[in-house]
Amino acid sequence: MTRRLTPNTPVVPSAASVEFATQMLRQLEADPARFVVQDRLTDTEIEIDETVFDLIRLLLITVASNRAVSLMPIDHELTTHQAARFLNVSRPYLVRLLDENKIVHRKVGTHRRVRLEDLLKYKEFTKIEGETAKDELAEISQKNDMGY
Repeated sequence: MTRRLTPNTPVVPSAASVEFATQMLRQLEADPARFVVQDRLTDTEIEIDETVFDLIRLLLITVASNRAVSLMPIDHELTTHQAARFLNVSRPYLVRLLDENKIVHRKVGTHRRVRLEDLLKYKEFTKIEGETAKDELAEISQKNDMGY
């Protein structure tokens, strides 16, 4: 019997999985998908839409790159340890962001929980903020250079 995967459990691809994903990607590039999944045992075909196909394609790209994969619903709640790891920051720094209400969170007893969706919003906000600051610095630098 095949192993059943559960959400949020990282899956590290085996060498065989990497090779399989690489071959499938080559086939998809050579012969565009027809958005059908077929069960060879029952000969049942299920049509899939483009969004699901794109997710499968991204999964194949990730596995072919020999990277671990974990599927997580957007509304999944993470612990502060998981959230800090996701943002690639220390846990104390994340806790400070939560205390300053820079990231939406809720308390479960004495523990904080952060939704993945809110972490993604914060990440996007900081990305935009960084790009704006970079543009402002470039403008200031250009003005200073023009004065000479």
